[in-house]
Amino acid sequence: CEKARSEDIENLITTVTTLENLVLKYVKNIQIKYVVLKCLQLREFTYSDSHIDDKGASEIAEVLKTNTSLKTLDLCGR
Repeated sequence: CEKARSEDIENLITTVTTLENLVLKYVKNIQIKYVVLKCLQLREFTYSDSHIDDKGASEIAEVLKTNTSLKTLDLCGR
């Protein structure tokens, strides 16, 4: 999903029910909190070069308390 817009990603997340691995690069303005909450079957999530701020990191931490299926979260290139 390297050239996808944030709207495309949100549409994908709401329609696909078997998404287990998601890799996003250079996608701006996507709410990771929304991704992790909606994709309860998601096992691996890579969100590279995302420029997540402290608020975003705090939101991710909160959501991870309830999502037990996510085993790998890669936020490289912050």
